[in-house]
Amino acid sequence: MDRLMLSLPEACEATGLNRTALYAEMAAGRLRGVKVGNRRFFPRDELVEYVDRLRSESARDGSPCVEQGSEEATK
Repeated sequence: MDRLMLSLPEACEATGLNRTALYAEMAAGRLRGVKVGNRRFFPRDELVEYVDRLRSESARDGSPCVEQGSEEATK
């Protein structure tokens, strides 16, 4: 069974963003995290929805969305 929530380092690994970027996205209201005690977690479905929103915004703007692992992403 996949875990329902990812820790901050796991969310960074999953999205490819650093912690500063994730905190900035939360501050801007584009990403929601949950605080449990002193730790910050990100629900898996929230991360998937966030990435999907980025893809659709990129498609609407006409800017190319480079998929991770593609030749362009490794340049």
